[in-house]
Amino acid sequence: MSLTLPRVYSQDHLVWKGSGDGILSLKASYNYLRTSYELQMWCNYLWKKFIPPKFSMTVWRILQHRIPSDDILRSRGICIVSVCALCDNASVSETMDHLFVECVFAQQIWRWLSSLFRLKLPPLYYTSELWDWIVSRRFSPQLFNLWLTISCYAFYSIWKTRNRLRFEDEKPSFRQVQMDTMAHLHFFAKFCPGFVRYGMDRDILVDLGIPWQLGKAPKIIILSWRPPPIDWIKVNTNGLAKGNPGPAACGGVFRNYYGDFFGGFGLALGHQSSFFSKIMAVILAIEIAYNNGWLNLWLESDSLLVVQLLLSDSLLPPWTLHNRWLNCKNLISKMNFRWTHAFREVNSVADALANLDLFCDSLHWWSTYPSSLVACYCSAAIFCSLRAVSPVFMLLPAI
Repeated sequence: MSLTLPRVYSQDHLVWKGSGDGILSLKASYNYLRTSYELQMWCNYLWKKFIPPKFSMTVWRILQHRIPSDDILRSRGICIVSVCALCDNASVSETMDHLFVECVFAQQIWRWLSSLFRLKLPPLYYTSELWDWIVSRRFSPQLFNLWLTISCYAFYSIWKTRNRLRFEDEKPSFRQVQMDTMAHLHFFAKFCPGFVRYGMDRDILVDLGIPWQLGKAPKIIILSWRPPPIDWIKVNTNGLAKGNPGPAACGGVFRNYYGDFFGGFGLALGHQSSFFSKIMAVILAIEIAYNNGWLNLWLESDSLLVVQLLLSDSLLPPWTLHNRWLNCKNLISKMNFRWTHAFREVNSVADALANLDLFCDSLHWWSTYPSSLVACYCSAAIFCSLRAVSPVFMLLPAI
Protein backbone atom coordinates (compact mmCIF):
# COMPACT_ATOMS: atom_id res chain seq x y z
CA MET A 1 0.00 0.00 0.00
CA SER A 2 1.48 3.38 -1.03
CA LEU A 3 1.45 6.13 1.57
CA THR A 4 1.65 9.83 0.74
CA LEU A 5 3.68 11.77 3.28
CA PRO A 6 2.98 15.47 3.92
CA ARG A 7 5.62 17.92 2.70
CA VAL A 8 4.89 20.28 5.57
CA TYR A 9 4.67 19.47 9.26
CA SER A 10 1.37 17.89 10.21
CA GLN A 11 0.54 16.21 13.49
CA ASP A 12 -0.36 12.51 13.31
CA HIS A 13 -3.91 11.58 14.23
CA LEU A 14 -6.08 8.48 14.27
CA VAL A 15 -8.33 7.79 11.30
CA TRP A 16 -11.60 5.87 11.30
CA LYS A 17 -11.69 3.92 8.03
CA GLY A 18 -15.44 3.43 8.19
CA SER A 19 -16.18 7.09 7.36
CA GLY A 20 -15.23 9.22 4.41
CA ASP A 21 -13.62 12.04 6.42
CA GLY A 22 -11.85 9.69 8.85
CA ILE A 23 -13.70 11.03 11.92
CA LEU A 24 -15.27 8.54 14.34
CA SER A 25 -18.82 9.66 15.10
CA LEU A 26 -21.90 8.02 16.56
CA LYS A 27 -23.43 7.84 13.08
CA ALA A 28 -20.31 6.19 11.61
CA SER A 29 -20.22 3.67 14.47
CA TYR A 30 -23.89 2.81 14.06
CA ASN A 31 -23.56 2.37 10.29
CA TYR A 32 -20.56 0.10 10.83
CA LEU A 33 -22.38 -2.17 13.31
CA ARG A 34 -25.86 -2.29 11.81
CA THR A 35 -27.02 -4.66 9.11
CA SER A 36 -27.34 -2.85 5.79
CA TYR A 37 -30.25 -3.53 3.47
CA GLU A 38 -30.83 -2.68 -0.16
CA LEU A 39 -32.40 0.73 -0.56
CA GLN A 40 -35.98 0.45 -1.82
CA MET A 41 -36.68 3.16 -4.38
CA TRP A 42 -40.43 3.13 -3.78
CA CYS A 43 -39.83 4.91 -0.46
CA ASN A 44 -39.02 8.10 -2.36
CA TYR A 45 -42.51 8.15 -3.87
CA LEU A 46 -44.65 6.79 -1.05
CA TRP A 47 -43.98 9.07 1.91
CA LYS A 48 -45.09 12.49 0.72
CA LYS A 49 -46.66 15.33 2.68
CA PHE A 50 -49.51 15.65 0.20
CA ILE A 51 -50.48 11.94 0.40
CA PRO A 52 -52.71 11.15 3.41
CA PRO A 53 -50.86 8.79 5.80
CA LYS A 54 -53.61 6.14 5.76
CA PHE A 55 -53.20 5.76 1.98
CA SER A 56 -49.40 5.63 2.19
CA MET A 57 -49.59 3.12 5.03
CA THR A 58 -51.96 0.88 3.08
CA VAL A 59 -49.66 0.84 0.04
CA TRP A 60 -46.64 0.25 2.29
CA ARG A 61 -48.34 -2.77 3.87
CA ILE A 62 -49.19 -4.12 0.44
CA LEU A 63 -45.64 -3.73 -0.88
CA GLN A 64 -44.26 -5.33 2.30
CA HIS A 65 -46.76 -8.24 2.14
CA ARG A 66 -48.24 -7.20 5.48
CA ILE A 67 -51.84 -6.87 4.35
CA PRO A 68 -54.06 -9.69 5.78
CA SER A 69 -55.24 -11.17 2.47
CA ASP A 70 -56.21 -14.84 2.41
CA ASP A 71 -52.83 -16.08 1.15
CA ILE A 72 -50.99 -14.17 3.89
CA LEU A 73 -53.32 -15.50 6.58
CA ARG A 74 -52.89 -19.06 5.36
CA SER A 75 -49.11 -18.65 5.38
CA ARG A 76 -49.43 -17.79 9.08
CA GLY A 77 -51.19 -21.07 9.79
CA ILE A 78 -54.80 -19.82 9.75
CA CYS A 79 -57.03 -22.38 8.06
CA ILE A 80 -59.61 -20.58 5.89
CA VAL A 81 -61.35 -21.23 2.61
CA SER A 82 -59.96 -18.70 0.19
CA VAL A 83 -62.31 -17.11 -2.34
CA CYS A 84 -61.98 -13.76 -4.10
CA ALA A 85 -65.29 -12.12 -3.18
CA LEU A 86 -64.84 -9.20 -5.58
CA CYS A 87 -64.59 -11.57 -8.58
CA ASP A 88 -67.81 -13.38 -7.56
CA ASN A 89 -66.14 -16.59 -8.70
CA ALA A 90 -65.81 -19.45 -6.21
CA SER A 91 -63.03 -21.07 -8.25
CA VAL A 92 -60.64 -18.12 -7.79
CA SER A 93 -58.72 -17.94 -4.52
CA GLU A 94 -57.70 -14.61 -3.03
CA THR A 95 -54.02 -13.70 -3.15
CA MET A 96 -52.58 -10.24 -2.69
CA ASP A 97 -51.44 -10.01 -6.31
CA HIS A 98 -54.82 -11.25 -7.56
CA LEU A 99 -56.80 -8.88 -5.33
CA PHE A 100 -54.99 -5.69 -6.40
CA VAL A 101 -53.93 -6.56 -9.96
CA GLU A 102 -55.71 -9.50 -11.60
CA CYS A 103 -59.17 -9.24 -10.03
CA VAL A 104 -61.91 -8.19 -12.46
CA PHE A 105 -63.02 -5.39 -10.12
CA ALA A 106 -59.46 -4.11 -9.64
CA GLN A 107 -58.84 -4.26 -13.38
CA GLN A 108 -61.91 -2.08 -13.95
CA ILE A 109 -60.58 0.53 -11.55
CA TRP A 110 -57.05 0.59 -12.95
CA ARG A 111 -58.21 0.75 -16.58
CA TRP A 112 -60.63 3.57 -15.82
CA LEU A 113 -58.05 5.48 -13.78
CA SER A 114 -55.43 5.05 -16.52
CA SER A 115 -57.84 6.37 -19.14
CA LEU A 116 -58.37 9.55 -17.07
CA PHE A 117 -54.65 10.24 -17.42
CA ARG A 118 -54.52 9.09 -21.08
CA LEU A 119 -52.53 5.97 -20.24
CA LYS A 120 -52.86 2.39 -21.43
CA LEU A 121 -52.64 -0.24 -18.71
CA PRO A 122 -50.17 -2.98 -19.77
CA PRO A 123 -50.57 -6.66 -18.82
CA LEU A 124 -49.46 -6.91 -15.18
CA TYR A 125 -49.42 -9.85 -12.80
CA TYR A 126 -47.76 -8.68 -9.59
CA THR A 127 -48.39 -5.80 -7.22
CA SER A 128 -44.74 -4.76 -7.39
CA GLU A 129 -45.01 -4.56 -11.20
CA LEU A 130 -48.07 -2.35 -10.89
CA TRP A 131 -46.33 0.02 -8.48
CA ASP A 132 -43.23 0.23 -10.67
CA TRP A 133 -45.43 1.10 -13.62
CA ILE A 134 -47.23 3.79 -11.60
CA VAL A 135 -44.06 5.59 -10.45
CA SER A 136 -42.36 5.37 -13.86
CA ARG A 137 -44.90 7.57 -15.67
CA ARG A 138 -43.31 10.67 -17.15
CA PHE A 139 -45.66 13.49 -16.21
CA SER A 140 -45.02 17.09 -15.27
CA PRO A 141 -44.55 17.53 -11.50
CA GLN A 142 -48.10 18.69 -10.77
CA LEU A 143 -49.75 15.91 -12.78
CA PHE A 144 -47.35 13.24 -11.49
CA ASN A 145 -48.05 14.15 -7.85
CA LEU A 146 -51.78 13.98 -8.52
CA TRP A 147 -51.39 10.64 -10.35
CA LEU A 148 -49.32 9.25 -7.48
CA THR A 149 -51.82 10.35 -4.84
CA ILE A 150 -54.89 9.01 -6.62
CA SER A 151 -53.10 5.71 -7.32
CA CYS A 152 -52.48 5.30 -3.59
CA TYR A 153 -56.15 6.03 -3.03
CA ALA A 154 -57.07 3.33 -5.57
CA PHE A 155 -55.14 0.71 -3.56
CA TYR A 156 -56.89 1.90 -0.42
CA SER A 157 -60.30 1.87 -2.13
CA ILE A 158 -59.89 -1.71 -3.39
CA TRP A 159 -58.94 -2.92 0.07
CA LYS A 160 -61.81 -1.07 1.76
CA THR A 161 -64.33 -2.34 -0.81
CA ARG A 162 -63.15 -5.92 -0.21
CA ASN A 163 -63.48 -5.50 3.58
CA ARG A 164 -66.97 -4.01 3.37
CA LEU A 165 -68.10 -6.93 1.24
CA ARG A 166 -66.55 -9.56 3.48
CA PHE A 167 -67.45 -8.15 6.90
CA GLU A 168 -70.52 -5.98 6.23
CA ASP A 169 -71.98 -7.81 3.25
CA GLU A 170 -71.98 -4.56 1.25
CA LYS A 171 -71.93 -5.34 -2.46
CA PRO A 172 -69.16 -3.61 -4.45
CA SER A 173 -70.26 -0.80 -6.73
CA PHE A 174 -67.87 0.32 -9.43
CA ARG A 175 -69.99 3.42 -10.00
CA GLN A 176 -69.65 4.38 -6.33
CA VAL A 177 -65.88 3.90 -6.47
CA GLN A 178 -65.74 6.18 -9.52
CA MET A 179 -67.69 8.92 -7.74
CA ASP A 180 -65.58 8.67 -4.58
CA THR A 181 -62.35 8.69 -6.61
CA MET A 182 -63.35 11.81 -8.56
CA ALA A 183 -64.32 13.58 -5.33
CA HIS A 184 -60.96 12.71 -3.78
CA LEU A 185 -59.16 13.67 -7.00
CA HIS A 186 -60.47 17.23 -6.86
CA PHE A 187 -59.77 17.43 -3.13
CA PHE A 188 -56.17 16.19 -3.47
CA ALA A 189 -55.51 18.61 -6.33
CA LYS A 190 -55.57 21.52 -3.87
CA PHE A 191 -52.56 20.13 -2.01
CA CYS A 192 -50.45 18.59 -4.77
CA PRO A 193 -47.44 20.83 -5.50
CA GLY A 194 -45.70 21.24 -8.82
CA PHE A 195 -46.28 22.82 -12.20
CA VAL A 196 -47.17 21.82 -15.75
CA ARG A 197 -44.37 21.50 -18.27
CA TYR A 198 -46.07 19.85 -21.28
CA GLY A 199 -49.13 20.80 -23.30
CA MET A 200 -50.61 17.29 -23.08
CA ASP A 201 -50.37 17.35 -19.27
CA ARG A 202 -52.20 20.66 -19.24
CA ASP A 203 -54.97 19.18 -21.43
CA ILE A 204 -55.35 16.24 -19.02
CA LEU A 205 -55.80 18.59 -16.06
CA VAL A 206 -58.29 20.69 -18.04
CA ASP A 207 -60.31 17.53 -18.86
CA LEU A 208 -60.30 16.65 -15.14
CA GLY A 209 -61.50 20.15 -14.24
CA ILE A 210 -58.36 20.92 -12.21
CA PRO A 211 -56.55 24.28 -12.43
CA TRP A 212 -53.02 23.87 -13.76
CA GLN A 213 -50.01 25.70 -12.39
CA LEU A 214 -47.26 27.35 -14.40
CA GLY A 215 -43.67 27.04 -13.23
CA LYS A 216 -41.51 30.03 -12.45
CA ALA A 217 -40.02 31.61 -15.53
CA PRO A 218 -36.41 30.45 -15.86
CA LYS A 219 -33.52 32.85 -16.10
CA ILE A 220 -31.53 32.15 -19.25
CA ILE A 221 -27.84 32.90 -18.99
CA ILE A 222 -25.21 32.64 -21.72
CA LEU A 223 -22.31 30.36 -20.87
CA SER A 224 -18.94 30.24 -22.57
CA TRP A 225 -15.42 29.23 -21.71
CA ARG A 226 -13.59 32.26 -20.31
CA PRO A 227 -9.93 32.52 -21.37
CA PRO A 228 -7.28 33.18 -18.73
CA PRO A 229 -5.09 36.31 -18.76
CA ILE A 230 -2.06 36.34 -21.03
CA ASP A 231 0.84 34.27 -19.58
CA TRP A 232 -1.65 32.25 -17.53
CA ILE A 233 -2.79 28.64 -17.96
CA LYS A 234 -6.35 27.61 -17.27
CA VAL A 235 -7.29 24.05 -16.33
CA ASN A 236 -10.85 22.72 -16.31
CA THR A 237 -11.28 19.59 -14.19
CA ASN A 238 -14.06 17.09 -13.73
CA GLY A 239 -14.66 13.83 -11.89
CA LEU A 240 -17.40 11.26 -12.33
CA ALA A 241 -18.71 8.09 -10.75
CA LYS A 242 -21.15 5.78 -12.52
CA GLY A 243 -23.45 5.04 -9.62
CA ASN A 244 -21.92 7.27 -6.90
CA PRO A 245 -20.23 5.24 -5.57
CA GLY A 246 -19.29 3.23 -8.64
CA PRO A 247 -16.66 3.05 -11.38
CA ALA A 248 -14.98 6.45 -11.16
CA ALA A 249 -12.55 8.53 -13.22
CA CYS A 250 -11.24 12.07 -13.38
CA GLY A 251 -9.84 14.30 -16.08
CA GLY A 252 -8.71 17.79 -16.94
CA VAL A 253 -7.65 19.99 -19.84
CA PHE A 254 -5.02 22.79 -19.88
CA ARG A 255 -5.47 25.77 -22.24
CA ASN A 256 -3.95 29.22 -22.63
CA TYR A 257 -5.34 32.66 -23.43
CA TYR A 258 -5.89 31.75 -27.10
CA GLY A 259 -7.63 28.47 -26.25
CA ASP A 260 -4.63 26.42 -27.45
CA PHE A 261 -4.51 22.87 -26.10
CA PHE A 262 -1.54 22.55 -23.71
CA GLY A 263 -2.39 19.04 -22.53
CA GLY A 264 -4.99 16.83 -20.93
CA PHE A 265 -5.07 14.00 -18.44
CA GLY A 266 -7.37 11.19 -17.40
CA LEU A 267 -7.22 8.55 -14.68
CA ALA A 268 -9.50 5.70 -13.63
CA LEU A 269 -9.99 5.61 -9.85
CA GLY A 270 -11.73 2.28 -9.32
CA HIS A 271 -14.85 2.17 -7.12
CA GLN A 272 -15.19 5.67 -5.65
CA SER A 273 -17.68 8.47 -5.05
CA SER A 274 -18.22 11.46 -7.30
CA PHE A 275 -16.82 13.80 -4.61
CA PHE A 276 -13.62 11.73 -4.39
CA SER A 277 -13.12 11.81 -8.15
CA LYS A 278 -13.66 15.59 -8.40
CA ILE A 279 -11.12 16.26 -5.62
CA MET A 280 -8.65 13.86 -7.25
CA ALA A 281 -9.00 15.78 -10.54
CA VAL A 282 -8.07 19.04 -8.75
CA ILE A 283 -5.08 17.40 -7.02
CA LEU A 284 -3.72 15.98 -10.27
CA ALA A 285 -4.22 19.30 -12.09
CA ILE A 286 -2.25 21.23 -9.47
CA GLU A 287 0.56 18.64 -9.35
CA ILE A 288 0.87 18.52 -13.16
CA ALA A 289 0.85 22.31 -13.48
CA TYR A 290 3.56 22.71 -10.82
CA ASN A 291 5.75 19.99 -12.32
CA ASN A 292 5.51 21.64 -15.76
CA GLY A 293 6.37 25.08 -14.42
CA TRP A 294 2.91 26.55 -15.08
CA LEU A 295 2.94 28.70 -11.97
CA ASN A 296 0.24 31.12 -13.16
CA LEU A 297 -2.71 28.76 -12.87
CA TRP A 298 -6.48 29.31 -13.04
CA LEU A 299 -8.44 26.22 -11.96
CA GLU A 300 -12.12 25.81 -12.80
CA SER A 301 -14.40 23.03 -11.53
CA ASP A 302 -18.12 22.36 -11.93
CA SER A 303 -18.39 21.26 -8.28
CA LEU A 304 -19.30 24.00 -5.80
CA LEU A 305 -18.32 21.72 -2.93
CA VAL A 306 -14.77 21.34 -4.28
CA VAL A 307 -14.49 25.11 -4.72
CA GLN A 308 -15.69 25.58 -1.13
CA LEU A 309 -13.09 23.03 -0.02
CA LEU A 310 -10.40 25.25 -1.56
CA LEU A 311 -11.81 28.30 0.20
CA SER A 312 -12.32 26.78 3.66
CA ASP A 313 -10.08 25.03 6.18
CA SER A 314 -13.05 23.60 8.11
CA LEU A 315 -14.18 21.27 5.28
CA LEU A 316 -12.24 18.03 5.01
CA PRO A 317 -11.49 15.87 1.96
CA PRO A 318 -11.76 12.06 2.15
CA TRP A 319 -9.18 10.86 4.67
CA THR A 320 -7.35 8.81 2.00
CA LEU A 321 -6.55 12.08 0.18
CA HIS A 322 -5.81 14.20 3.27
CA ASN A 323 -2.00 14.27 3.00
CA ARG A 324 -2.04 14.74 -0.73
CA TRP A 325 -4.52 17.59 -0.34
CA LEU A 326 -2.23 19.31 2.20
CA ASN A 327 0.67 18.92 -0.24
CA CYS A 328 -1.42 20.56 -2.97
CA LYS A 329 -2.19 23.50 -0.70
CA ASN A 330 1.54 23.82 -0.12
CA LEU A 331 2.12 23.92 -3.90
CA ILE A 332 -0.63 26.54 -4.29
CA SER A 333 1.20 28.82 -1.85
CA LYS A 334 4.14 28.86 -4.30
CA MET A 335 1.99 29.73 -7.32
CA ASN A 336 -0.15 32.55 -8.64
CA PHE A 337 -3.41 30.68 -8.24
CA ARG A 338 -7.09 31.43 -8.70
CA TRP A 339 -10.14 29.17 -8.76
CA THR A 340 -13.73 29.56 -9.88
CA HIS A 341 -16.87 27.51 -10.33
CA ALA A 342 -18.19 26.67 -13.81
CA PHE A 343 -21.44 25.13 -14.99
CA ARG A 344 -21.15 21.64 -16.41
CA GLU A 345 -22.06 22.88 -19.92
CA VAL A 346 -18.73 24.76 -20.01
CA ASN A 347 -16.87 21.76 -18.61
CA SER A 348 -17.70 19.34 -21.43
CA VAL A 349 -14.08 18.81 -22.55
CA ALA A 350 -12.87 17.76 -19.08
CA ASP A 351 -15.91 15.50 -18.73
CA ALA A 352 -15.12 13.87 -22.09
CA LEU A 353 -11.51 13.16 -21.03
CA ALA A 354 -12.68 11.60 -17.77
CA ASN A 355 -15.12 9.34 -19.62
CA LEU A 356 -12.37 8.38 -22.07
CA ASP A 357 -10.21 7.02 -19.24
CA LEU A 358 -12.94 5.38 -17.16
CA PHE A 359 -11.29 1.95 -17.43
CA CYS A 360 -7.61 2.97 -17.83
CA ASP A 361 -5.26 1.54 -15.17
CA SER A 362 -2.73 4.39 -15.10
CA LEU A 363 -2.55 8.16 -15.54
CA HIS A 364 -3.02 9.04 -19.20
CA TRP A 365 -1.49 12.27 -20.54
CA TRP A 366 -2.37 13.73 -23.94
CA SER A 367 0.08 16.24 -25.41
CA THR A 368 -2.21 16.58 -28.45
CA TYR A 369 -5.96 16.51 -28.39
CA PRO A 370 -7.49 12.99 -28.84
CA SER A 371 -8.85 12.61 -32.35
CA SER A 372 -12.04 10.96 -31.06
CA LEU A 373 -12.93 14.14 -29.13
CA VAL A 374 -12.05 16.82 -31.67
CA ALA A 375 -15.72 17.66 -32.26
CA CYS A 376 -16.29 18.17 -28.54
CA TYR A 377 -13.22 20.42 -28.26
CA CYS A 378 -14.21 22.54 -31.27
CA SER A 379 -17.79 23.01 -30.06
CA ALA A 380 -16.56 24.01 -26.59
CA ALA A 381 -14.12 26.51 -28.08
CA ILE A 382 -16.45 28.10 -30.64
CA PHE A 383 -20.02 27.94 -29.42
CA CYS A 384 -21.70 29.32 -26.33
CA SER A 385 -24.17 27.33 -24.25
CA LEU A 386 -27.53 28.38 -22.88
CA ARG A 387 -28.60 27.30 -19.42
CA ALA A 388 -31.94 27.77 -17.68
CA VAL A 389 -31.52 28.36 -13.95
CA SER A 390 -33.96 29.31 -11.23
CA PRO A 391 -34.48 33.03 -10.72
CA VAL A 392 -32.64 32.90 -7.36
CA PHE A 393 -29.09 31.69 -8.03
CA MET A 394 -25.72 32.95 -6.79
CA LEU A 395 -22.75 32.62 -9.14
CA LEU A 396 -19.43 32.40 -7.28
CA PRO A 397 -17.23 35.29 -8.43
CA ALA A 398 -13.71 34.78 -9.73
CA ILE A 399 -11.05 35.17 -7.04
